[in-house]
Amino acid sequence: SPVYVFGDIHGNLEDLHFFADNLWKLGMDLAAGHFLFLGDYVDRGMSCLEVVAYLFALKVLYPYKITMLRGNHETRDVNGWEAHYLDKSFLFQCKERFGVELGETVWEEVNQAFDRLPLAAVIDHEIFCIHGGIPRPVKDLHSSEIQSILSMPHVVSIMPPYDHETDWMKQVGTDCIWSDPASEDMETILDETGFGESPRGGGAVCFGNAAIENFLAANNLSYIIRAHEAHAYGVALSKGARVFTVFSTSKDHRQGDKALAGCILVDNEKIQVINRSPKYKNRYVHRRTSMTLANLSTEEIEERRRLGLVRFSIAMEDMSRLLNARNLEDENGEVLAETHRPGF
Repeated sequence: SPVYVFGDIHGNLEDLHFFADNLWKLGMDLAAGHFLFLGDYVDRGMSCLEVVAYLFALKVLYPYKITMLRGNHETRDVNGWEAHYLDKSFLFQCKERFGVELGETVWEEVNQAFDRLPLAAVIDHEIFCIHGGIPRPVKDLHSSEIQSILSMPHVVSIMPPYDHETDWMKQVGTDCIWSDPASEDMETILDETGFGESPRGGGAVCFGNAAIENFLAANNLSYIIRAHEAHAYGVALSKGARVFTVFSTSKDHRQGDKALAGCILVDNEKIQVINRSPKYKNRYVHRRTSMTLANLSTEEIEERRRLGLVRFSIAMEDMSRLLNARNLEDENGEVLAETHRPGF
């Protein structure tokens, strides 16, 4: 600590801008503390590529300042489900941006990186952080749930699994990215270890008070911080205030126009909630006018427009008129066109 903990982003660049504008405005290298993201960077939002590119860039620039965990949407079975997420599918957005062949290559390369993301983290030897929740014990092989996580291969696909992933690996991986805290009315139907079938279905599990107590006591931990569930206030408490759920996107989850995007600051002896108000307006400028198009062919300009790199300040149907006049400059010497930078 101090550590800022973020939940699901889901392709919402606007809320990510809010956190960047307020928490690492001068750059992560000049910001106090560390930054922990709990997964679900893609799907549901319209800026999945931009979110992933920005977070990966931060990881490359500041590898010891930012940690990215894996969520259930960092799997091919989920982020490739175009029939369900339609234009908000990560695979769809890759193909829409780059074309089918190159888009599928980009999608696969990003998923190769997702295969290597860790499943969990611990803050100050006291706070367990994960996307979904604690996994069921694998008693025949490991002495604890944390030992099971540490025993996972460095490269796993989970959904669908690689050939080298055994049954216990698939169970641990799935539990880490899919499980939820059990509701109070479900506590009576959980098994003796405190686990039970999740209302999500599909083999997902939920964990109750007994599982939480056993896990925290066995590993000398105090709290669990996880993501995976939408909350209108950005952060929610459950299970006797031992489980924090953080959600860092305010959109695309049927939480209403007044939903908040939240994060949690773990700092020495306090845990602080930071929310984005719906009234907050980002101060980022997404467009600039410093790029000349004068030496580009019509085909090159059209290709940049198709990729979302260039858009004209007049209607697209007037494109031919603009291209014919592309050598005309304004009084500042700038060509009368503007470029669009996806993301930051």
